[in-house]
Amino acid sequence: MKLSDDVSFRKARRKLANDGVIVSTSTGAELVARKKVFYPFFRRFVDSGRPEIVSARDVCGDEAVVEAVDDYNNTSGQSGVYTVSVETGYILSETGVALTNDGAFVAESLSAPGSRQHKLAVALSRHAFFDGPRFACNLVRAQIEEVDRRAESVQTICSLIPRYQNYYHWTVETLPKLRSIREYERATDEAVMFLIPDELPAWMEEPLSYLGVNRSETIRADASAYRASELVVPSFPRPTRRDCQWVRERVLESVTSQDIDVSPGSNVYISRGDTQERRVLNEGAVVDTLSKYGFESYRLADYSVAEQAVLFNEADLVVGAHGAGFSNLIYAEDTAVLELFGEKVKPNYAKLAESVGLPYKSLECRPRGVDLQVDTEQLATVVEELLSRN
Repeated sequence: MKLSDDVSFRKARRKLANDGVIVSTSTGAELVARKKVFYPFFRRFVDSGRPEIVSARDVCGDEAVVEAVDDYNNTSGQSGVYTVSVETGYILSETGVALTNDGAFVAESLSAPGSRQHKLAVALSRHAFFDGPRFACNLVRAQIEEVDRRAESVQTICSLIPRYQNYYHWTVETLPKLRSIREYERATDEAVMFLIPDELPAWMEEPLSYLGVNRSETIRADASAYRASELVVPSFPRPTRRDCQWVRERVLESVTSQDIDVSPGSNVYISRGDTQERRVLNEGAVVDTLSKYGFESYRLADYSVAEQAVLFNEADLVVGAHGAGFSNLIYAEDTAVLELFGEKVKPNYAKLAESVGLPYKSLECRPRGVDLQVDTEQLATVVEELLSRN
């Protein structure tokens, strides 16, 4: 058996055990259709310039732009974060991406610069699977009539639908946008409604309330698309340190009065023993090694957003295998980070740590299919280095 076959088998077996036959089969079919069939098809069109991708800033001009000023710590100057008002536009509920009234995709709603063609092909693939291939092909042809036929009319609205509905994309990419949107409201004296996913899990709804978003300000996306008389589009940069401070302070201020049932240890180990991939196979030995340095082990799925925010904010050092739990670094201030990698090394949380201003180290471990095995001697060496530095 090839290693790739073994990897796929182990991941599929865990998913089957966790989600059951029906959900696992449906998810697998969706993944194959989107990645193996629709994505290559639509990527050819995107690479040829169809459909068009335009920057809201270029379309509307500077008079429609509100810059988010980086004055959080009594400094001044532009932060590269901005919000644009687009007269008449559309939001597609499945992906949260925006269209101009002539069918061009709004670049700021897709991704940061550098990956927009890829993200557009991914978005079109999702629409082909969930809204039908004909609808996705109409998007490629900029046939806005089909979108208009499905759309509900709203006034001034901004999409808070993340590209992928997971903890990372919600916490790191979506929540920080609220800072620039609130700044836009103050500058224009306009009230903005927020389009949010129709099904909002607790880990999405909880931080929204901490950040001051009331239910009366939200619209659940239960239609395929929305036609806005004014479309408010925030930029899509990596969150700045000020963005992260804005989110962190508001969340922590909101939860200080709560009875947070977390036993705060000065050092935190994130366990992935309940996940489908990137498990630490020798976790017992890892926990034993870390216990010598005052670590406590946590499975973050067992805790609310408030509890995770407090946990990361109080930690001196956080260690764990690459995973969405590191999104909570947005709530950290004086925390060092050690991220463990198996086969694939991804920079998401190194960049987030840099944005927040946290010491960061990574340790490449021995890949074991979808999982990893940690050299505990190397682990101890890096932990000691980080603790002495922090």
